[in-house]
Amino acid sequence: MNNLIENTPKGDLAIFVCGYNSKQFETTVQKLTDQDLSELLDYGVDIFFNINRCYSENNLILKKHKDFQQYLILICPEIEKWLLKDAMVINLDPADEKFGLPPGLKGFRSISKTQDMDRNDGFKRFIKALINNNAPSVSTLQSWLDLYKSGTINNLCSACSQKPT
Repeated sequence: MNNLIENTPKGDLAIFVCGYNSKQFETTVQKLTDQDLSELLDYGVDIFFNINRCYSENNLILKKHKDFQQYLILICPEIEKWLLKDAMVINLDPADEKFGLPPGLKGFRSISKTQDMDRNDGFKRFIKALINNNAPSVSTLQSWLDLYKSGTINNLCSACSQKPT
């Protein structure tokens, strides 16, 4: 993991930490900053060594800590490719005028790597369209987050505990 973080050019790696605030009933997502990644390298990535891969589906990998009820969802490949691939499956074009997003992976990356991406109305409409049209990977992610919120995500891991993934 250190190798990946150290050798990936800045701007090409994004690591997100997800959580659930049960008091406000909301899922939180925070992108690790360059400073956070630097601290992660300083402390080492031993935190990832106690995590087992327990389930995968639709370009998502679910990992669970060996000893605690802590989970990690990996989006593979990188999020831009992941979103564009899902859009292709349901014949959704991000460059369509209703979204106004740049065409192609390079153009899509140019808007997704910005600090104010969350204020991009076209991007928001694109994500909502993926959700509303049941794009497979996005639907799987949504389903896993719902299982996490309800406290039943461990059922996915339990179902696979006898099978290698």
